[in-house]
Amino acid sequence: MGKKIACPGCGQGWVRHVRVRVLKRDLYVCEECETTWLSEQGIGVSTPTNFMSFMEEHGLKDTWNEVEQLS
Repeated sequence: MGKKIACPGCGQGWVRHVRVRVLKRDLYVCEECETTWLSEQGIGVSTPTNFMSFMEEHGLKDTWNEVEQLS
């Protein structure tokens, strides 16, 4: 992700590119409201999920310690 993208959901945070380490899965998460997209192309286009919900669905803790920030 080369440019900063403002969250189309809340309009207050930046969308961050992160990787869930154990899943080896990239996500795009708003640093403010935690709205989450599964692809960069889906930001503002596809139906988002919530970071906490995504992590729980995969049996992971709702914590930023589970991810590494890529941008």
